[in-house]
Amino acid sequence: MNIAPGTPLEDPGRSAIGVAAGDLDGDGEEEIYVLNTDTFLGHKELTDRLFSKSDGSWVDLFSLPMNMDEANMCAGRSVCCVDRTGSGRYGFFVANYGGMMKVTCASYTLCLFLAFLQTCCV
Repeated sequence: MNIAPGTPLEDPGRSAIGVAAGDLDGDGEEEIYVLNTDTFLGHKELTDRLFSKSDGSWVDLFSLPMNMDEANMCAGRSVCCVDRTGSGRYGFFVANYGGMMKVTCASYTLCLFLAFLQTCCV
């Protein structure tokens, strides 16, 4: 079953090159990291996406002003979900080409927003 049509997951204005899913905030539901590309290497114009489901709808957390500094702005090649410390807390690791690798974990701001979604919007 294709759930993307008519949702933000469809994202027709971007070109996805990779995807990973993992429970970033520990709520038992997976977030979806979509690795987008618009250039071969180095700085890119369009960010990746980090989708979280809220009240039956998908929300791109990187598009929110409080999370824009967390977004990957380098041409990536792959993304995976990892528990770097063995603690059960996951993050997304992005391998970039022409730039530094990027690890996205549930930062304080991102955690606050995810907690807000769980308490206010569900």
